Amino acid sequence: MGLDNHQVLIVSLSSLLFFLNALPPFAASFPITTLPSPGSVRNLLQFDPITNPISNLANTVVDSAIHNICHATDYPDLCISSLKPYLNGKTDLITILEYEIKACKDRTIAASAEILREIQNPNTDPKTKPYLKDCNELYGDALDNLQKAEDAMKINDIGTINSMLSAALSDFDTCHDGFSEIPGLQPPISGEEINLKHLASNCLAIASLIKW
Repeated sequence: MGLDNHQVLIVSLSSLLFFLNALPPFAASFPITTLPSPGSVRNLLQFDPITNPISNLANTVVDSAIHNICHATDYPDLCISSLKPYLNGKTDLITILEYEIKACKDRTIAASAEILREIQNPNTDPKTKPYLKDCNELYGDALDNLQKAEDAMKINDIGTINSMLSAALSDFDTCHDGFSEIPGLQPPISGEEINLKHLASNCLAIASLIKW
């Protein structure tokens, strides 16, 4: 390789490192190969009414517009609790769908990070590792599909939104089903893979309310 090529490579690598350092937390590529901090992962995984009592909504006052949108889904409590970290005063249907997709994306990345910890853990049952690796790949596919759904929102393409959200739901479903092939085999984040399915389902339900 000539001197000019070496210089181009150095500049390219420098630019790439600058870009990666500028990315916000959890803006990772898939499948995940490096781990975010455990604290950041826990913060993302705590917002649900199934696995953590912090999301108990009994005494939570919810904007009526958000309440109505979330109660059009099959999992309204999860819808409301997952939206909480992202709300900024906007309650229109498009914004709520954007936030629910973002919640699904962020938690997918957090869940995949936990899966990677299990893959790298020498104490993990070797029988589970192939399924963990499959899930990490599937979560990568799901993230791509969720991103495509977000992109389709910018051009009001409801057909692509629905098809991409359906594909993400299928990815989560396939991961969950893989662990059911062996009796007694449990995913590393018990309940979270179900929450991801439910979040994708909620995204689809909210998308169905949009009339363009």
